[in-house]
Amino acid sequence: MPSEGQTRTGEPVGEADDAYVDLFRKVTGARAQMAARALTRVLQAGAGSLVLDEHVRTWTDPDTGAEMTERRVRYLRPDWRAAAWWLVRVYSDQYGPHAKSWDQLLDELGVGQHPASLDAPDFTALAERLRRTLAQPDAELTSPLPASSP
Repeated sequence: MPSEGQTRTGEPVGEADDAYVDLFRKVTGARAQMAARALTRVLQAGAGSLVLDEHVRTWTDPDTGAEMTERRVRYLRPDWRAAAWWLVRVYSDQYGPHAKSWDQLLDELGVGQHPASLDAPDFTALAERLRRTLAQPDAELTSPLPASSP
């Protein structure tokens, strides 16, 4: 990958190339903004938060004389397909056409196939150590609450 002041072939960028470099930066920035806006609309469509129509009506209440405002907003119905489209494109390994099923992933990870030592753990040594620790009087192990007076 060329650095900031180099072309793709590694040659330094000259003053004659400044206009092209500037154009490249503008086009790259515009494409990134377009992609962000498109993704925002896809996610809004998936959540049902895309505004289709909005009307604001203002009037004076004849009884109270107060200025009243009514706002009516119509949203696009949530569509799971927009969210699915996004998932397939962003996380194609997990949600794309070649994604593996949970069973395949678990088999690859070896889940369900435990060594014999994990089937029947031996807790006798741990239990004995715990019994000895609890049997020892320790000055540092005091009650965290102060003694209450009657």
